[in-house]
Amino acid sequence: MIQVNITKSDNQITAVLHDKIGKDIVCAGVSALFYALVLGINKIAPKTAIVSDTTITISNITNETKGAMTAIFEGLKAIEHDYPECLKITFTAPCPFSA
Repeated sequence: MIQVNITKSDNQITAVLHDKIGKDIVCAGVSALFYALVLGINKIAPKTAIVSDTTITISNITNETKGAMTAIFEGLKAIEHDYPECLKITFTAPCPFSA
């Protein structure tokens, strides 16, 4: 199972991934979405998304970066819905990307 824990504080989002044995296709999908998130955010606002081991931190959130994060997290929620035994997403507060 892949666990994604998302916390929001001030103007910063942190996603911590905990990977345990799961389906390869799910792991590949989650990895691709997070890879696209980091590349996309850093294209919009350089050095805003920082990767450290299994943690991604996005700071100085703007409407543009929030839009990119919303798209990626909708994809993650779809994967979680289809493969609940392989992916679990938790938020420390209400989802920061909801309308």
